Amino acid sequence: MTIGFNPKFIRAFTDIHKEGTLELLLVDPEFQALFKLSDDYLYVVAPLKLK
Repeated sequence: MTIGFNPKFIRAFTDIHKEGTLELLLVDPEFQALFKLSDDYLYVVAPLKLK
């Protein structure tokens, strides 16, 4: 499975949250990924179409 993300969105998330454990929840390359720091904070990122 190959999934591409716009690095600007990943950087925006990691610049704000520098502590804790990051979980990256993936289901399928056609669907959004869920970045999870805790039950209180979730961040949804849509994948890019790779050719």
